[in-house]
Amino acid sequence: MKATAVRTPRALPGGYQLVRLVGRGAFARVFEATAPGGDRVAVKILTSSHPQALKRFQREVKVIRALEANPNVVQYLDHGTTDDGVPFLVMELVSGFTLGQLLATGRRFSQQAACALMIQLCKSFQDLHSLGVTHRDVKPANVMLSKPPKTPGLGASRAHQDVIHLAQVERSAVRIKLLDFGLVSDSQGLLNLLERHELLAGRDFSEELDVGMLAGTPEYIAPEQLTDAWQKAGTPARTDTATDVFALGVVFYQILTGAVPWPFDPGDSHDSDDATALQDYLAMRAVGQDAPPPAGIGRPLWSIIERALSTNPKLRQRDAAALAQDLERYVEFGEGIAQRTDIQATMLAHLEPDPDTRVPLDVVLARAEVPTPVPRVSSTSLRVRVPALARKLNPGLAWREAGLAALVVLFTTVLVFV
Repeated sequence: MKATAVRTPRALPGGYQLVRLVGRGAFARVFEATAPGGDRVAVKILTSSHPQALKRFQREVKVIRALEANPNVVQYLDHGTTDDGVPFLVMELVSGFTLGQLLATGRRFSQQAACALMIQLCKSFQDLHSLGVTHRDVKPANVMLSKPPKTPGLGASRAHQDVIHLAQVERSAVRIKLLDFGLVSDSQGLLNLLERHELLAGRDFSEELDVGMLAGTPEYIAPEQLTDAWQKAGTPARTDTATDVFALGVVFYQILTGAVPWPFDPGDSHDSDDATALQDYLAMRAVGQDAPPPAGIGRPLWSIIERALSTNPKLRQRDAAALAQDLERYVEFGEGIAQRTDIQATMLAHLEPDPDTRVPLDVVLARAEVPTPVPRVSSTSLRVRVPALARKLNPGLAWREAGLAALVVLFTTVLVFV
């Protein structure tokens, strides 16, 4: 979809003053800015007038506000709109460099340091996955390495305190920060459910975006994301928290080896050949080939990575928390994961969607418009999670409404167990 440029002002409502550009994406730019109190902050401003870009920005704001305080997630501070009606998001300014920049230097980690970094990264998904939300753009470029703050306040660090030495990374004396929630997906339909019952303001998740299109970075896309793009309208999507687990497995593989399991090389051209190269790459990935086991990694650790990279999402760790548990057990006891049985793989194979119902890949890649939204089927477990999440996401909810929701959950539980 084509992006139309939006003018970016120097001063924003709320007293924020933009200082310099620190990052840019397809539909937004990130600036270093100063807050009214003098603190350094990061301001993300939408730079595209495309309707889907606006909806995605609104979703990002809602999700990052809903997340509980997490030392491994960039912190929400404020949001608003410019005098021209352009939305912006104010976050903590993370000083350091991305994991992608570090890997580009050729730096390699010991297995101990790599596990420590990955455990932190997995913990950044704790609240995100508990909401049933998928990040969908997990990659080294969206992972910041920063030094833990030594003084209170977001803008208190000095320039010399912002420097991170590679030795500190090796000692795991750095903090992981997960960035960029622009492609988040309400995979389990919980936020949409809360919106429909007016337990959460707005209708930002009522429409399914990117239907029939591929979202994300090719090397980190899970096989089910390809399958979702091929399925006909009306079929529930398979993309879920295990999709992020797959991307985390690719990142872990890259940290240990310096390369991704399935490299994508579009070549030096910038014409239509890029689309052909991408189509050939995705067709190769759709075959579902296993990742090649890297040299120098023992069977216990490889069993954890191999499970995360399984082509069948049902055979992976269910979410990032489960992957973190596997890694913590390996670090403490040296234990991996037992080899999965052929019986389990055979049973799960019967649950796979019929390949005859898929839309050809070339048709998916050629689609330019978004089809009719696909209705999402909610899990029955959502009934138990609605009251607590409603109170957390909407503090202004009346106590009688929360109590009524709790009574419904209690009544349902009684019916199940009696």
